[in-house]
Amino acid sequence: MISEEKSESEESEKQEGTYDINVTILDKEGNPLKDVKVTLYSDPKETYTDEQGIARFENVNKGEHELVINNKGKEMSQNINVKGEKDELNFKVTIENESSTSTNWGLIIGIVLVLSVIIFFLIRIVKNIN
Repeated sequence: MISEEKSESEESEKQEGTYDINVTILDKEGNPLKDVKVTLYSDPKETYTDEQGIARFENVNKGEHELVINNKGKEMSQNINVKGEKDELNFKVTIENESSTSTNWGLIIGIVLVLSVIIFFLIRIVKNIN
């Protein structure tokens, strides 16, 4: 889900008629995600989120752009419309389908348990045959 906030920029080296874009990436609990790859297409620009979960793009032209977010190999995209009277636009992106480490450990433990039971029964069958 992407939401838009607007605020004025204080950048002095900004190209006239362009915008500075800040994209904040959050997990489903609202925590910022660091080192998420964010690409802004039309004129491709790529960056990674900082410790506050913010990816910054400077001197972005007005119009429709595609925002592509790649987090741990999972990719999502969203079109954004860059326009308005403010020269800095802020977008928030919540990644709702992020896999958690605890889920992965649960799956691993489940597989190990199933394999252990199968091996146990195979050993009993082999002993009964001999």
